[in-house]
Amino acid sequence: MHAPTTADLPHSTAASAGALVGSPTGQDWRVSATLPVSYDVRVCEDLLDPENPALEEAAFGGPSPRRLVIVEQRVHDLFGDRLAAYVSHRGLDARLVCVTADEAVKDSTLGHRLLDAIDDFGIDRRTEPIIAIGGGVLLDVVGWVAGMYRRGTPYIRVPTTLIGLVDAGIGVKTAVNRNGHKNIIGSYHAPVRALLDPCFLTTLPDRHLSNGMAEIAKMGIVADEILWKLLAEHARSLVPSALGFRDDQLRDVGHEVIARSVHSMLVELQPNLWEGNLERIVDFGHTLSPSLEMAVLPELLHGEAVSIDMAVSCAVSTGRGLLDHDDLAEIVRTLLVLGLPVSHDSCTPELLGRALSHTTRHRGGKQRFPVPVRPGQAVFLEDVSVAELTDAIRLVRQIEERCHAAV
Repeated sequence: MHAPTTADLPHSTAASAGALVGSPTGQDWRVSATLPVSYDVRVCEDLLDPENPALEEAAFGGPSPRRLVIVEQRVHDLFGDRLAAYVSHRGLDARLVCVTADEAVKDSTLGHRLLDAIDDFGIDRRTEPIIAIGGGVLLDVVGWVAGMYRRGTPYIRVPTTLIGLVDAGIGVKTAVNRNGHKNIIGSYHAPVRALLDPCFLTTLPDRHLSNGMAEIAKMGIVADEILWKLLAEHARSLVPSALGFRDDQLRDVGHEVIARSVHSMLVELQPNLWEGNLERIVDFGHTLSPSLEMAVLPELLHGEAVSIDMAVSCAVSTGRGLLDHDDLAEIVRTLLVLGLPVSHDSCTPELLGRALSHTTRHRGGKQRFPVPVRPGQAVFLEDVSVAELTDAIRLVRQIEERCHAAV
């Protein structure tokens, strides 16, 4: 591991992909260029231990040692003293900016506040990457702002929630909400690196651990059967133990769950970072959930809305004879044991129709509705109807009632 240098940081100058087409006396030219993207995703435990050089080596150094560190307020409340002690002990030059960042304020107003802080700091966009420490919302907004500032400023992600570790912190998408639409304004702006410290999980409330488990379950259900089996087997223990980081007996399981989830996500993302192909199995659980989440904000967390979407999508698959009923029952039961909802009264025909319509526009005029056919394998549907979704919700609720009755 080494300190970032200018060679590590993204450059706005695109690499040549061929000679310019056109002549010095002509009136028609074609410019063809590519911008290579690479970034590191690393698990680094105990980043804030003053004796641990990992954070300094990964985020400081290079031509300029100055760093602007944007920290989510709740994270600062919990870890501010440790972060200050780390900076002091290692003699680092860091200015901290603390902001509240949750779905209710994930908008351009928050983004502009951060832009003002960056401008006030007087950042050198070539040699002074911004460091973002917080949950998925903060990482999304800082990434969006970094992509806008001077048309591209490097940044480093340090996710502190489970959903940040396995989802929001490891891709290249950035976004804010607007006009009741989730993540409708954004860009693709890769971080220099993402540093994943699962030790942050020990301070999370169980609900936020469950919230992250939804994105892990997503990858298990459609991409990694072994991951799904781990979740199904250890569902009762993973949340209370913070994936083993509150209980050493489960730590190996937690490590494997996180590693498999991150790996399966990156396998899907890497060949399609800019979403040129709109058939994305990582959209499983994200067909209905954006509309549901925004309609009831702040009642449902992101992962909770995704969980409801996943359960309904699985039931659609079962209704079509694709997913075995026993597999559906195991999925619904496991989501419930993980502390996640599988139904909601706001899933009315009107909302379902609006969600399908919005997602279809977003996916190039096709539904591209991902559903599992067995744990670890998925297909896409194109003709899902509101009536079919309503029947699926009814089936999920029947299974949910049986699960509650069996407790």
